[in-house]
Amino acid sequence: METFFVTIIIALIVAKFMNDYKPKIYSLNTVISVKEENNPLFSTGTNIAFNWGEQVML
Repeated sequence: METFFVTIIIALIVAKFMNDYKPKIYSLNTVISVKEENNPLFSTGTNIAFNWGEQVML
């Protein structure tokens, strides 16, 4: 039973070491460019609510 806990502790230490010192291979870069200030398809009175499914009128 003691060897089980020792094995778990060693595995956690190794996992922590690997996560801390392994180089990160992912990154995220975002560039947003806006060319037009006014959008002819969207105005202040445009309703952006979408009805999903079928409406039942009584």
